[in-house]
This record gives sequence, C-alpha cells and structure tokens, in this order.
Amino acid sequence: MCAYGAPSEHTLRSFSHAWEITPFEVSRVPSPSCSTLFDMPSRSLSAPKWFGKRVAATIRAEVAANYAGNQTTLGQALGISQQQVSQLLLGAVVINVDQLQLLCDELGLSSQAVMSDAEQAWRAHVAEGSTPD
Repeated sequence: MCAYGAPSEHTLRSFSHAWEITPFEVSRVPSPSCSTLFDMPSRSLSAPKWFGKRVAATIRAEVAANYAGNQTTLGQALGISQQQVSQLLLGAVVINVDQLQLLCDELGLSSQAVMSDAEQAWRAHVAEGSTPD
C-alpha cells in the first residue's frame, strides 16, 4: 500500500460524478500505488551510500585545501545554512545534483571531475571484492 493511502469513498464518488461513470466502473479503476507513481527502490535515499560519501569526501577535501571562506560563507553562496553545509560535507545527507553543481561552481571544481573521481574509486572498491553499502 502506498504511503498516501487508498482513495477515500468520497474521492471515488467525486471521481465517478466528475467523469460520469457508473459505480461499477469506478470499482474497476485501480487505486494508485507507489509502484505505479514512482518506480524507485525501496531503500531510503535519506542517507548517502558509499558513492555519495565519496563525493562528499572529495568536496570536503577541496574545501579544506583551497576554499578561503568558511562553512557559513559557503552556505550563503549556496543559499543554505551552515548546518546544512556541514551535513553535506560530512556525507550525512545526500547531495542532489543541483547542490553538487553549485558546490563545484563555488569551489572552482568540475562536477564531472568530482563524479569521475567517485566512480573510479567505486570501481576500485568493487574490484577489491568489497560491496558498496
């Protein structure tokens, strides 16, 4: 069952009235499910896995080595709080592609290079017989 729940009886009646179909036809209308709305894996995306942590580590190393500002100024440039910057750099939350691009722009990095570094490290990690989390 989808987290959004099945349609209510009221919704079905409204649907039936709005489209002028019989109650029998409404009963044949499949209720939406998460699998039909979103074809996503069941694993949570709230915490980064190995690859995301590697991306964060690469960016964190660049910040430590070459960024003149601090997390507060980086957050201001990105439009997020210092705490959110800290979470991103620690690999505690997933960095989305927009955040990655903004971070890379601010740090003078190529997002392609950051992703390529993470992919090469991931492939080496897997080749060693390790399985990414």
